[in-house]
Amino acid sequence: MLVEDNESRLRRIGDELATNTKTRAEIWRRARKAAAISSEAGISHRRIAELLGVDRMTVRKWVGKR
Repeated sequence: MLVEDNESRLRRIGDELATNTKTRAEIWRRARKAAAISSEAGISHRRIAELLGVDRMTVRKWVGKR
């Protein structure tokens, strides 16, 4: 259930990034926060990136891995 909730949140934020319905800075802040939370919950960086529509290396940077 937790993974499904995280994936749903990631997908929704990714859609917002793509459609630019809010200020981009706020959306990117939410994306970084959601990526960190999802990574801690065990979702792979590849899956997080896929759901948000960003590069996997961006997710690694956001969660503190380089």
